[in-house]
Amino acid sequence: MTRGEVAAYCALQSVLLFVPALICFFRDIVDDPDVWWHLKTGEWIFQHRAWPTIDTFSSHGAGNPWAAYSWIAELLLYGLHQALGLRGLVLYTAGLSVAIVAAFHGLLRRMGKNHLLVVVVTLVAALGLIRVATPRPWLFSILLFVIELDLLLTAGRTGNRRLLLWLIPLFVLWANVHIQFVLGLLILGAGVAEPLLARAAGRRPQADHQSSFTLHPSSFILADADSHRISFGWMLSIFVFSAAATLANPYHYHLYEVAVQLVGQSGLWDLIQELSAMRFRTIDNWAVLGVTVAAAFALGWRRQARLLLVLMFAMALYFSFRSQRDAWFVLFVGLALLAYVSPKAAVPRPATPVWANWAIAGMVTLLVIGGTLLLSQSELEKTVAEEYPARAVQFIVQEHCSGPMFNPFSWGGYLIFHLPQVPVGIDGRTMVHGEERILRHADTLRGKEGWQDDPELSRAGLVVLPRSAALASLLRLNDRFRLLHEDSVAVVFSANKGHRTQGKPR
Repeated sequence: MTRGEVAAYCALQSVLLFVPALICFFRDIVDDPDVWWHLKTGEWIFQHRAWPTIDTFSSHGAGNPWAAYSWIAELLLYGLHQALGLRGLVLYTAGLSVAIVAAFHGLLRRMGKNHLLVVVVTLVAALGLIRVATPRPWLFSILLFVIELDLLLTAGRTGNRRLLLWLIPLFVLWANVHIQFVLGLLILGAGVAEPLLARAAGRRPQADHQSSFTLHPSSFILADADSHRISFGWMLSIFVFSAAATLANPYHYHLYEVAVQLVGQSGLWDLIQELSAMRFRTIDNWAVLGVTVAAAFALGWRRQARLLLVLMFAMALYFSFRSQRDAWFVLFVGLALLAYVSPKAAVPRPATPVWANWAIAGMVTLLVIGGTLLLSQSELEKTVAEEYPARAVQFIVQEHCSGPMFNPFSWGGYLIFHLPQVPVGIDGRTMVHGEERILRHADTLRGKEGWQDDPELSRAGLVVLPRSAALASLLRLNDRFRLLHEDSVAVVFSANKGHRTQGKPR
């Protein structure tokens, strides 16, 4: 490559990788409901130099077991917020979004596909990330998933099994940044099953995966030569050591108990928006569907693929169409499948100089940091104040109001961070509050039959609600409560003397 070609390549790649950050800059990502309790957790860990084992943020969960399973991400969020305010949350989101797309772009390039195809697939990946591009620890799970996928595909393509040793430290990190390391282990489990299933299909390794594929007459398993290159024994060893590596966290095997608890809360799937299925009202949902259909069609049309990708695609269909939070799973697997079955570039692209890759990384880093610093802190605060009870919190602090507090589920995190002197009644930590209690709380907020018999509302000395909530309208007409404050976002009630039930919540 000439210097001019390298310069043009660097500019194009920098613009391409900057796209996810640009999307973050034009979205209201700081109004995420859960980031606030993550920030408070990071602050608690930093101040106490320890990991929390019991809940100290809510009146209901006080003293109950609780694991901060995303503690590294929470410390990072807290540090960025301390340094840059709300812009730190944008930098966290934009930076990790760019890292995810860059990692996937690298995966595609290593496949040796046509450059235009790589660019288009990368742009679709950036578009599909819109829904999950929020300041949450789950961005680390997406990044580490892409790296895991890259290692598995590259090892199968090249036969370099030692690459898979990197999965062991990867899972050490993953188990300390987000609970979805369990999903990573499921994927690795599919990698363990791959050589066994390929052998059962009656295939033997051949040199060229494009020509070695056949469909066994007694099986619907699609397998190519890449599916055989890493032995079952090696994959099983990597799985065992990776699973053991996940125990290197402050809570050890108890994280698996948390994972089981979270998966079992199926009653919340329709209540909490991020856990519900995709509703196809936004472009990113349609992008995911388009990729899914295209990948399924390509798989049936070409009838050749890495068996691991076929297994992962089946898994991804279930997880992604069950919960929009996990839509990224089928997005990346589907795009990887599309790239895998597409023809290789007719003319291999000349190798890019190492310095050019460093130049691209430097340019994108400067663009992300510079774009973040150009954002207005006051505008970000205004965005937050339009969604959360900022003025109500100021009133409560000024008037020295006391609890117990009854508050909406989606405001619990904000109140934990901005009103620490009054423990919240409930917040987004579903593992602390439990499915039954969250569902009862939601019914009370909606003013459903029996709302007045809610024991937590009866015990409340302070009630903070959205101004438009059905319960807010009911309390205006109820002599048990007195309106103290009202603004365009929130209302604050206090319990009248003689009407409040005493006793600690059970």
